[in-house]
Amino acid sequence: MTGRLGILTSSFPDRADDAAGGFVARMCLSLAARGPRIEVLTPRTPGACADYDTSMAKRGVCIERLPYAPFRTWETLFHGAGALDNLAASPLKNALVPTAVASMLRAAARRAHRYDVVLSHWLVPCGLVAAQKNRSYLHAAFCHGSDLHVLETLRARVLARRVAAHTDALCFVSEHLKARFAALVGTRHFESVRGRAFVVPMGIDPTEVSFTAKEREKARKRLGLRGPAALFVGRLVPLKGADVLIDAGELLRGWTILIAGDGPRRSELERRAGEKRVCARFFGHVGPERRRELLA
Repeated sequence: MTGRLGILTSSFPDRADDAAGGFVARMCLSLAARGPRIEVLTPRTPGACADYDTSMAKRGVCIERLPYAPFRTWETLFHGAGALDNLAASPLKNALVPTAVASMLRAAARRAHRYDVVLSHWLVPCGLVAAQKNRSYLHAAFCHGSDLHVLETLRARVLARRVAAHTDALCFVSEHLKARFAALVGTRHFESVRGRAFVVPMGIDPTEVSFTAKEREKARKRLGLRGPAALFVGRLVPLKGADVLIDAGELLRGWTILIAGDGPRRSELERRAGEKRVCARFFGHVGPERRRELLA
């Protein structure tokens, strides 16, 4: 595979142990290993590590972090938990939305001639930014869920239709999201783009989930697990559904629920598990090595 590939994403790790947008970074590395030159355009964050960006560049993924506020310490709209949670926690950050989108638009316009293909992650804002009418590149827009939630909440049918009209491929990570998007834009409009709409689950590195029996036994011993266990890995926000797993724990007597990740719902979820007498263990934010141990 050859060519020039642009990645437009509002979430991307700013250091090696940052979980935010980690799957986008792994996707970039996987694509880079197959030959194309990868350039990532992503909003700047206060904690971005130059050493991490340098190491990624050596592996074929060049990262450009886009400024969108007068001071770097203000650039926290997409940092950590993500834009939705950050806006909910601090509504004043709504003032950063126009400047962040404008920064992405300028960067995408300046670099459009470089790319043969652009992959945009999250329909808003990145899918909208890349969905230019007179673009010179092929555009594949990925819908992950939180972006569709925003469009549904705002009843932004016009914006959703614009993305659909100006993409060469609409990629949904599940059939459920594809059906919700079809309902949002309307049956008649979706029929016109159905041939460009695909379900493309996010891939994984098989080495992350391949373990010998000995590795599994050691991991379970270190964690003190004696019976069956169920693992949740993700941000502790309503959209992720950790509460559903805890509720299911009432029916899974003898099971241990392991919850890796942090977020504004953690204390509520801990209280919920206690009230339901579910054996749940919360690990907070975990890095790559700890995540691998938990998966084992």
